[in-house]
Amino acid sequence: MKPLVFWCRWQEAKLQIAGRDKENGEKVVWGNLAFAERDVAFKYWYGQQKLRLEEAAGERVVILDEMGVEVG
Repeated sequence: MKPLVFWCRWQEAKLQIAGRDKENGEKVVWGNLAFAERDVAFKYWYGQQKLRLEEAAGERVVILDEMGVEVG
């Protein structure tokens, strides 16, 4: 979860976790990211370091490296 925390710091977003579970054997966490102007629902897969954001314009998927930098 460290990459997600770092990504939130770089983006100046507050991490608001609503739940966590396992999905197909992989840990996931979901909730909201509170930015200055808006809140965005998210889901994060630990093993893949994949972050899905549900923005007004649609869904966006980001892959993070160990330091929370977007790589895909």
